[in-house]
Amino acid sequence: MYSGTTTTKTCSHEPKAVFKHNDITFYGATSRNIEGKHLQSGDLILNCGAYNSICSGSISTGPFKKTPTWLDPTPYKLSFYVPDEIWLDWDDFKTPVINVQFWKDLIQKAKENGIKRVIVTCSGGHGRTGTALSALLVAIGVDARKAVLFLRQHYCTEAVETTDQYAYIKNLDKILNNHSEEEQTKINI
Repeated sequence: MYSGTTTTKTCSHEPKAVFKHNDITFYGATSRNIEGKHLQSGDLILNCGAYNSICSGSISTGPFKKTPTWLDPTPYKLSFYVPDEIWLDWDDFKTPVINVQFWKDLIQKAKENGIKRVIVTCSGGHGRTGTALSALLVAIGVDARKAVLFLRQHYCTEAVETTDQYAYIKNLDKILNNHSEEEQTKINI
């Protein structure tokens, strides 16, 4: 479990393609590395930090001026919703407080609405970003252990920082995919 102390991480995450599903490429990044750059028409930002909008202010025209109506945030307890950016009210080193179906709905609605890239971001690009990307992998059927290991191999070794975040991924897997504890062999956090 998170001890309450922080360490300085040496990685700086520019947007990096992590996996592709249903013609959508899922990226991980730190929020400071995508503010006003690297963005294209057909992008959706999943901002797991809820500290500031990546889009508002830095982008006022182009692909981010129209508010998408295809994913109603109300049932998911989202704190804010701005054009082409979903903000999750998610504290650092914690887990999200949202309906677990959100992850599957996000993938389905993104596909239905022609989203080509989903860029998942938080302030450090590790815990919340890694947990969200793992949750998206679980939502497409990957078991929890494999999802976290995949993220650590293909995105960042620091992805999914706390035991609570890993427990969230395991629980999500159990709910969405009916994978048992035996199928989700413990990995080191």
